[in-house]
Amino acid sequence: MKKILITGGSGLVGRRLSEMLLVKGYEVVHLSRKPQSTIPGVKAYAWNIPGKQIDSAAFAHTDAIVHLAGEGIADKAWTAKRKAVLVNSRVQSADILNAYLRSQPHQVRNVVSASAIGIYTHQGDEWMREYDASAPDFLGQCCQLWEQAVDQMSTSGIRVVKLRTGIVLSRNGGALLPLAKLARLGIASPVGNGRQWMSWIHIDDLCRLYIRALEDESMNGPYNAVSPQPVRNREFMRTLAKTLKRPFWPIPVPAFLLQLALGERTQVLLDSTRASFEKTGSTGFVCTYPALPEALSAVWAK
Repeated sequence: MKKILITGGSGLVGRRLSEMLLVKGYEVVHLSRKPQSTIPGVKAYAWNIPGKQIDSAAFAHTDAIVHLAGEGIADKAWTAKRKAVLVNSRVQSADILNAYLRSQPHQVRNVVSASAIGIYTHQGDEWMREYDASAPDFLGQCCQLWEQAVDQMSTSGIRVVKLRTGIVLSRNGGALLPLAKLARLGIASPVGNGRQWMSWIHIDDLCRLYIRALEDESMNGPYNAVSPQPVRNREFMRTLAKTLKRPFWPIPVPAFLLQLALGERTQVLLDSTRASFEKTGSTGFVCTYPALPEALSAVWAK
């Protein structure tokens, strides 16, 4: 049995990944600001990111780290202070891990870290691949700093994989829930011009990809964690409405109304990111839910 340490394990992806790892026979522990795990069979250890403190007991016999820690991108308005929090929660948490791995004895040989397709941001219809440059805007630079901080761990002889994640489809949280709420209220409409590409992935496929990255030592560097079938926003909202048996209204929500409500965060909804599955698929990984209708049906079937 291998032991996996997860940061951010109480979040949407961390909880589901922990459950799936336990089913496969792994030992799972968490690093958390509040070291009281709510997942049976998972022990949580404390860390304090601003204070640069970490419980060394979490690393005992640990073979790999899954790094998911980071404040929610769309949770609050992007003030200058909030932007600093979003960057620091990602960079400083990686820095603490790196400092520990450099200074203390351990047996960690693999790190799999979250990242996001926001590193590419608005690229229209162009397919975005892992070798493409990061965007110069806030999301692009936030992701670049995040990945650079994680990459420091590779200098200690550790294999580092970064999963650039698209929209995660889950009924338990994430970007899908507010869209589903609108659909249930009968307001399923495209946003902006509705032509922007949405790269998405079912949460179980995402967690299976994390497990694949932990187990497949040929994987290294960044991979787009997305379905091979991205769709335009108009098609996404139409499919969501159909899945929830609600009407679809083809008249789009104007971009300026979103900007009034969300400010700069509208970038998350309006930017077009058509992320390529090619490199991820070349590893032999196959999505259980490659098409949106089946993925959304599976989300609400559980």
